[in-house]
Amino acid sequence: MDKDILSEITAIMVLYDTDEIVFKCLENLKDVNLIIADNGKNNLKIINKIKGYKNVIKFFKFKKILVMDEQIIFVKNMLKQNSPY
Repeated sequence: MDKDILSEITAIMVLYDTDEIVFKCLENLKDVNLIIADNGKNNLKIINKIKGYKNVIKFFKFKKILVMDEQIIFVKNMLKQNSPY
């Protein structure tokens, strides 16, 4: 797929107690803008490395555990509030 088209796509990735496998996902999505929803007790070293990826445009850390639907709704609402449209 064309990189210009991919750069117009934004994906939401939900993390829960992730490990090194997440970096494979990030590499496969390197041409897509990502919003990360962190919902677990993730290793701070891994989180800092994730935040260093250029395509991670937003990172949300939840204080309480939410089900995946609640996280996606939260992220979508945050995007609507910050949308210039």
